[in-house]
Amino acid sequence: MALPRESAPTLAAADGRSVNYPVITLQAAIGQAKRLWDSVGRNLVPLSTAGAAWGYGEKSSGLRSTVSALKQYGLLEDIGDAARRQVRLLDRALDILVEPPDSPKRSDALAAALCAPKIYQELFDRFPAGLPAQDHAIGSFLLREKAFNRKAVSGFISGLRANVHFASLNNPVAAPPSPPDSLPDAPHRLPARALPPDDRRPNSINQDVFALGAEGEVVLRWPGGISQASYDELSEWLELELRKIARINGLKRPQPKAHR
Repeated sequence: MALPRESAPTLAAADGRSVNYPVITLQAAIGQAKRLWDSVGRNLVPLSTAGAAWGYGEKSSGLRSTVSALKQYGLLEDIGDAARRQVRLLDRALDILVEPPDSPKRSDALAAALCAPKIYQELFDRFPAGLPAQDHAIGSFLLREKAFNRKAVSGFISGLRANVHFASLNNPVAAPPSPPDSLPDAPHRLPARALPPDDRRPNSINQDVFALGAEGEVVLRWPGGISQASYDELSEWLELELRKIARINGLKRPQPKAHR
């Protein structure tokens, strides 16, 4: 039985450029990998055979989208072109499908699949402390720095969040958050989530993003091992910066709220 088809987004050239990203979620991609595994195993098969396992015709756009997505997640490879094109599952797909749920190998493969699409990795690098809760911050990065098609932003963010949620639920032995550029295998870890306020690990880097809507965003990064003296100096500096912003923009500072 074929899955509901997820069509590729329509990206108008006049409204931002096309950015390559999977058009089906990681969960759906793993489901399609399982169907192929159950049907033909690890064998190299013609594209039409894979399409039959997924319920797609040889010339179907759904077949092309599925192959593209599985390739971007690193679950599938293709060889040849046109009528000679063949596909087969990669080790990463088998690590996810056949390893025990609590296996470190499966955990690593799942994290690697999540981070495999280039645009995903760029976002995880942009927000090393975890994706911001508000979509505005992510959308601002996509539109301003990646010239993303604005009509596709909402659907892209929804799919990205679904992938992170799925990987987190199915990755019980995920590696703990690590600071950027600390280890060679960092891109294969699940993206770090925001650390609690009392987490003072000396080498950790915390980040928070406040979205200002169409005006942009404010990004604050600070070390996890901050001392009381440094905190006091930071508080004074933030107060000075707020005064400067108000002065430059002709704004009024809010009055302190009276304590009851």
